[in-house]
Amino acid sequence: MTAILLLACNKDDKTNPDDPYEGATCSKQMTCPSGYKCTSNAADPLSTGKCEYQVCGRTELCKAPHKECPLKVETAMCDKFNNDKYCECVRPNSEDVPSTPTTGGPTTGK
Repeated sequence: MTAILLLACNKDDKTNPDDPYEGATCSKQMTCPSGYKCTSNAADPLSTGKCEYQVCGRTELCKAPHKECPLKVETAMCDKFNNDKYCECVRPNSEDVPSTPTTGGPTTGK
């Protein structure tokens, strides 16, 4: 009976079962990936905690259009684990936009 109670106490209570990092052990030496914060005591170098996901810490393209991005060049990004949660609008960098080659302009006479 005691073994059953111990197993029940060690059950992983993840908020999002698709999230491989939430609830992972962290410390000053074992940091959480970007988009997560560690619940350890920052003042204690030996303190351990759990990684907690921060809303919009990781984003992906929104599955539905969002009115928050009025410009056609902007893309709506939503929370990776809750695609109904709008996070931000992003614009492509100039490096991401293909440039059109020029064919040369008119030439001037002598």
